[in-house]
Amino acid sequence: MFRTLNTRLIFSHLAVALVSVILVYAFAGRAIFQAAEQQAENRLEDLAFATSNALEEPMHNFLEGEVSLNSVQVAVAHWLADEPELHYTVYLPEGTPIVDNMDATPTRASVDSAPEVLLALQDGIGEGHTIRYNQFGDEMFYVAVRIEHEDELLGLLRLGIPTQNVFAPARGSVSTLFLFMLFVVVSVGIAGWLLGRTIAAPVDTLTRTAHQFSAGDLSVRTTPAGPHELQQLAETFNSMAGRLEHNINQLRAFVANASHELRTPLTAIRLRVEALQAGATQDPQVSQRFLAEMESEIDRLTNMVNDLLDLSRIEAGMDTERYEWVDLAILVQETSDIFCVRAQKKGITLEQEHTADTSRILGHEDQLRRAVDNLVANALEYTPEGGRVFISLHPTQGQQGVQLAICDTGPGIAEKHLPHIFDRFFRISGTDTRTQETRSTGLGLAIVKSIVEAHRGRITVHSKLGEGTTFTITLPCRRDDTPRSQHGYST
Repeated sequence: MFRTLNTRLIFSHLAVALVSVILVYAFAGRAIFQAAEQQAENRLEDLAFATSNALEEPMHNFLEGEVSLNSVQVAVAHWLADEPELHYTVYLPEGTPIVDNMDATPTRASVDSAPEVLLALQDGIGEGHTIRYNQFGDEMFYVAVRIEHEDELLGLLRLGIPTQNVFAPARGSVSTLFLFMLFVVVSVGIAGWLLGRTIAAPVDTLTRTAHQFSAGDLSVRTTPAGPHELQQLAETFNSMAGRLEHNINQLRAFVANASHELRTPLTAIRLRVEALQAGATQDPQVSQRFLAEMESEIDRLTNMVNDLLDLSRIEAGMDTERYEWVDLAILVQETSDIFCVRAQKKGITLEQEHTADTSRILGHEDQLRRAVDNLVANALEYTPEGGRVFISLHPTQGQQGVQLAICDTGPGIAEKHLPHIFDRFFRISGTDTRTQETRSTGLGLAIVKSIVEAHRGRITVHSKLGEGTTFTITLPCRRDDTPRSQHGYST
């Protein structure tokens, strides 16, 4: 029953509303009845004192024997003529009733029959009030006051009114309050339902989208709706789904490319083996050529597998424990020294410059060396005789990092190929760009990018046909006294 978010929200709102309404209704109802009782008491007291003042002279004359009891009856009836619901009784000082408008034979005042009269006799200001049942079984509200003249007790006047008359307005107010509270509960329930829908509906939509996504529909997205937090959740889900779709598509492309790349040398090896089995071994020259080709394909397979393993290891961050301070200026100088012989043989000018004060970074020296070697080797491979390869190392703006650039004067790369240049197994062939066909694994630039990103850097490429190519690596540099734990590294 309470399993859905919408139901829980509705019932939580109703529970809070009901508790609040019950408390308010209880305290407000009690206050209303207390106010009605106090108002009735004040009214009866005022009326009783006013009537007792009017009865001073008739009661004095009656007790002196100057007038009959009828004069007292007429005076009381005349004074209370506008209050037909009142029950009044006039008592002598000893508690004997002499006038009563409801009972022809009223009983003498006692604790049981008229306790309010006894309270009035004992009270300092001459009044008493009670709520009790009369002899007819009706609940009554009584007030009794003394009738005095010049400190002489002439008698007592008791006024009574049915409590149903006293509390009738209060009951009406409480009934109105109850209807209002009921309206509040219903309104809160409706508001809770609407609020629940605004929250539950986007969650339901997101849940259905997630189910579709998990079922294999990677293109499905949800529409941000509802409160700001749920909109952020939907946008985060869409962003996550987009990245996951991209990664899965890349993985599928990688598997397809890897399968193709592995199948080609395996097919070549199998064909050579079949040829040798079919009798090619009878010709020593042919068999030697086939064996050499098989060895070349095996080397290609070995290099490809090693590159794939290295790429996976780098992307998994398995070598972060071997991070240390690396001076890129020294690394660039050593790389230049290593490749200068190859450049001279090809008739290419290899130059480099750097700023030594900003070249220290925290990283894996072998991986960084491999990245620089791959880029310099590629630049030399595609730069024609008489060309130039230039390696520069400079601080970034604000001295927060270093920028390593490898520029060549080769044929350049077509703009349509630039977005894919770092994809795995991506190779360029044709007359509109670098035309040399190589037997590389197609993983070199992918490995370079993974190494740079593993060091929290970025790599970009700028190239135009006929104008050469520039690869730029930007890496963050840190001070020697900065604790490595702050950067997420360990040694």
